[in-house]
Amino acid sequence: MMKKLLLCGITALCMTSTACGIGGGESGKVQVDLRQPFVVDAKVTVDQTQAEASLSRYGDQAWDVTFSQPDSLAGVQLAFLDGQVTASYKGLSFSVPQSAMPVKSMLTIFIDLVGELDGKTELDCVKEGDTCVVEGSVEQGSYTLTLDQKGIPLKFEMPNQKLVMELSNFRQTDAPDGTESASEPAVTDTTEPEQTSGTETAAQ
Repeated sequence: MMKKLLLCGITALCMTSTACGIGGGESGKVQVDLRQPFVVDAKVTVDQTQAEASLSRYGDQAWDVTFSQPDSLAGVQLAFLDGQVTASYKGLSFSVPQSAMPVKSMLTIFIDLVGELDGKTELDCVKEGDTCVVEGSVEQGSYTLTLDQKGIPLKFEMPNQKLVMELSNFRQTDAPDGTESASEPAVTDTTEPEQTSGTETAAQ
């Protein structure tokens, strides 16, 4: 009899532990609106590389990214337009700096994902407290996109790419009149930075 009671107790404990380990999130839906132009601040970590930037979306595949950190990239602007990436610093155009390449690659993934989601008005998610977590996958791997209950993106993560993007200060804006982006393409993206006078410091 004691063995049966002990066995029942162990079984109940295991079931309780298993239920707790699964996680308490519940399935639901979150309303989103990524169709309008917007600006959001981002803190990007890619493996050992960290950067801070302001991301401005003007339309599908039309973005400007202006870095504030690290010091080697402060003031550098990347313009994403129709699959091409150009760089500039204080009005001078040059090749995308080598130090910006890891972040540029991850930003491209995020930009492509937003392009896929901007036609949707709601997404399936798991509700965790005041946030909603959307899970999915792209060619580069699986991702999680965390939004608040109003559908504002807060974090984008891709574990296999060692990527974490923390997003803040999201605000919708108006697209510039008569143009899809505030930046005109200057040179196509290359992997080796050009050493040009006046921009060498920014490109290192």
